Amino acid sequence: MARSKSWHTRQFKDRPFVPRVKKLQPCSELLEKKEEEVEVTEPITKLAMKDTELMKGAKELYELDLDRPTLQPLPTHLRS
Repeated sequence: MARSKSWHTRQFKDRPFVPRVKKLQPCSELLEKKEEEVEVTEPITKLAMKDTELMKGAKELYELDLDRPTLQPLPTHLRS
């Protein structure tokens, strides 16, 4: 006896929800991703900015011409 299409849709709607089981990564892959501690034998040189360079940059930022327009017109051309 063939099942009707309406039976299939009723069976699908009445079926209880069963969540899928998530696949976990194998432990071997997790162990490979661990980073080993690296000992630094050479001294690290610090990158320092001179005070004069820092003050010049601060002056450029804080002493701007406030009367100057902030928006500039776009470089467009007329269509001919």
